[in-house]
Amino acid sequence: MRVRVVALATLLQNQMISIGFDNPYMLLLIPVTLPILAVLFLKSSKRFKILSLRLGSISRSRFIVITAIVKILIPILIALTASQPYIVSYTTVNVTMDNVLDVNTTSARIAILLDISRSMGYSELSSTRFSTALGIVEKIVGLAIERKDIVDIHIFSDTVKPLCLGINNESYARECIERLRGVDLERFSAIGDALMFGYSVAKASAIPIAVVVVTDGAINYGSPVEDAVNTVANSGIAVVIIIIGNDPRSLDLEKLCRDRGLPVFRVGYLGDEEAVKYVSERLYAKTKFEVLKVSGNLNIVIPVKDYTIQLYLLITMVSLIVVSMVEGI
Repeated sequence: MRVRVVALATLLQNQMISIGFDNPYMLLLIPVTLPILAVLFLKSSKRFKILSLRLGSISRSRFIVITAIVKILIPILIALTASQPYIVSYTTVNVTMDNVLDVNTTSARIAILLDISRSMGYSELSSTRFSTALGIVEKIVGLAIERKDIVDIHIFSDTVKPLCLGINNESYARECIERLRGVDLERFSAIGDALMFGYSVAKASAIPIAVVVVTDGAINYGSPVEDAVNTVANSGIAVVIIIIGNDPRSLDLEKLCRDRGLPVFRVGYLGDEEAVKYVSERLYAKTKFEVLKVSGNLNIVIPVKDYTIQLYLLITMVSLIVVSMVEGI
């Protein structure tokens, strides 16, 4: 996964702090070790008393007592260090378009409605609109799976037909993309009906959902698209419109969506894999951001681990070992 450098520090507000361990089983050494050390200490004390009686009064200095305590602390610190402790600070992050791909947000559902009308087979330079759309859909699905989102793919012409529902793993995603590659393009494009279908799906969803319509905008069938756009714009659901190519018939749809405040993007010919990847990431980021905005989840709590405590434990342990060695000098 590509690492992005995002200035999250300016967005963080500490909420609470706790401690955790990467290797907590090492802590079991402490209750096992302490009884053994206690027995050894008692035996040592008993022998010291016997020796004191035979040789006469032998003063037991405080320094010897301190070194005994130190020797007990050393294995405890060794076990603590081996358990790899860390401090967890839970922070609130304000999700933006710049960091939405970098933070672990809540899971969402993405319903993709892909236009399979005949005009989607028209060429834009050296690629058809449908192949461009297919590349974008494939990348969006991959990004969604990485972030634990669920994807549904529907295709539409004169009617909407579910193709794959509940995509949540790579093998199922590949199977669905292969199904899309084998789809036959049809005559009609009922974008208004597709939007209303997406509206119905979103209203019935139990988790936050975004409706993504991928089309060339060449409407030639179905209910008035103006009514559908007005309905979804006033519904409070997340809708993103992706217009593929430069069909002049799409200009009315683009203007209508912009006037109603719906996010709309026009994607032309994408000449290479990197271009497809970049555009798809931005489209997915916008889709996920719209889901979080509509669902009111733009502020999320995330854990941040700090392993500095291990350094302090190590320094303390080394210091105690040096102190314990002084007794033998």
